[in-house]
Order: sequence, then C-alpha cells, then structure tokens
Amino acid sequence: MTSLPEYYELNLSESEKPNLKKKPYIIGVCGGSGSGKTSVCREIIKKLPNKKVSIISQDWFYRPLNEKEKENIEEYNFDDPKALDNKLLLQTLKNLKAGSNVFCPNYDFVTHSRTKKKQLITGDVILFEGIMVFHSKELRDVMDLKVFVETDSDVRLARRIIRDINERGRTIMSVIEQYFKFVKPGYDDFVAPMRKFADVILLKGSHNTVAVDLLLQRVSVELENRKVNTNNKLFYSKQTHFNTYLLDDIFQKKK
Repeated sequence: MTSLPEYYELNLSESEKPNLKKKPYIIGVCGGSGSGKTSVCREIIKKLPNKKVSIISQDWFYRPLNEKEKENIEEYNFDDPKALDNKLLLQTLKNLKAGSNVFCPNYDFVTHSRTKKKQLITGDVILFEGIMVFHSKELRDVMDLKVFVETDSDVRLARRIIRDINERGRTIMSVIEQYFKFVKPGYDDFVAPMRKFADVILLKGSHNTVAVDLLLQRVSVELENRKVNTNNKLFYSKQTHFNTYLLDDIFQKKK
C-alpha cells in the first residue's frame, strides 16, 4: 500500500489552471485505518480530467509529541480526536475552500515530530481524507460531499500491518498490540459512528469499481453545475441516465 504524495503537483498551462475565484468542491473521505481511502482518492484523481485535484491528509495534522509522550509511545493513543491539531486543520481547510494555496504540517510517524512544511496547491476539487474527518461538525460543514469507505476489519488489519512495517519501522507484534489496544476501540468509539454523517457509503473501497464510477458521475455533475470543465466521456456514456438513477438510489439523502 502506497502513501499519499506530499502534495499533488499541478503541471498545467495558464489556461488550464483552476479559477481560484471559484470555491473548490471539497470531498471528505472517511473510514478506518486500511479501509482504502487513499486508493479511492487516487481513483478520483485518475479519472477526473486536467488533474485539478489536491489531497489533504488528516495524518499530517497529528500533534508533535513531547519527550515524555515519546518515552511512553506505546501508551499514546493516535486513534483519539484529541491527538490531532484540529484548530490548524480547520483553518487550513477553510483557506483551501477560499481558493488559497496553503502550507501544511508534515508529521513523521517514525520520530513523532513535525518536519519541513509542504505546500498544497488548491484546485477545483479538494480530497480530504482521514480516519476521523467527520468527527467535527465544523469540518463537516466545510465539505460538499462526505464519503465513508467501509471495508472488512480483517482486510483493514492486514493492510495496516503491511503499511506500518514497511513505512513506519514497526514490528508485527507492536502493530497487532496497538490495533487491539487503541485502533479497534477507536474505530468502534469514533470512526464507525461517523458513518451516519456520510452522503455516500462506499463498500470495499476502490475495488468496488461500479460504485466508484457512480460516485465520479455525481462529482462530474456537481462540477458541471459549478461551470468547471470536466470533459470526460466516462461520465457521458449511453448508460448515463441509468447510472444516475442507480446513483441516486445508493446516495443517502441528507437534510
């Protein structure tokens, strides 16, 4: 499983660059650790034309730990909303919504500290992904569409083991211990209840290609309504009306 890029580089001509006077369309992508949020985001980027899409990850906004917390790292709960710098996260998202480029923190899960900031370039679409992106009403209110990625817990654990060993220098036993001590309770207490805030519940993540394509159709329609050029034949095939009908069926209508 690959990590998110530090930022999504926009190599566009002047005529292709987003009109920053328009508010970006912000999609929140929530789900448990290893559910496939990153893969869903990559599918959206791949299938939207002109690549006017930026990703912001909630993981970047973990609080840097003090020395005492680092010494007792096995007792530190990363699966609690209090572990995040929610104030900075909200302000960053609001700045992106306003059409501004931003500098985001960069959290190092090996040293548990912040490293050099990364620049995030705004676009027509902002993908905001993380395990607890729906926790705060203030954050939810900034989003235009909320997607919950639901994947079997065994699959999520297997993916987490592979990621933490390969990318964070962990041992398999430490990953499993952390999972049962913090990750699973955190999912049950915080993440799973956020499912009710979703406009879309995406089963099996990016492997559910039909649902992903339906989701992209909906996004395309929203962008068209905002006068953003999205000339992609995928969204305008002979099946458009049929797919739109199905899409309306699987979308949860929120008032």
